[in-house]
Amino acid sequence: MEENVQKYDNGFVFSKAVKSGKRIYYFDIKKVKNTDNLYITITESKKNTNDDCQSTQTAFYKQRLLIFKEDFKRFTEALKECIDLINKISKDE
Repeated sequence: MEENVQKYDNGFVFSKAVKSGKRIYYFDIKKVKNTDNLYITITESKKNTNDDCQSTQTAFYKQRLLIFKEDFKRFTEALKECIDLINKISKDE
């Protein structure tokens, strides 16, 4: 896992990468320009290789989710509820 806690000039405050197979999840804390407001971005980057007869092309597909401070509590509660339910269902099987 990569971790960086230094402050960048381009708005990045913190970044952590979690690798999982063909996917990498990036958790970034960024600063809104000209304010002290911070927000989180979660980015999924997925490696996709397209093999054809003539060449092999590799592309990375990214999906990004921004979570603002005023939504942290509701977001974490919903995420925790989903994780707890999955864990409960998995134990029951």
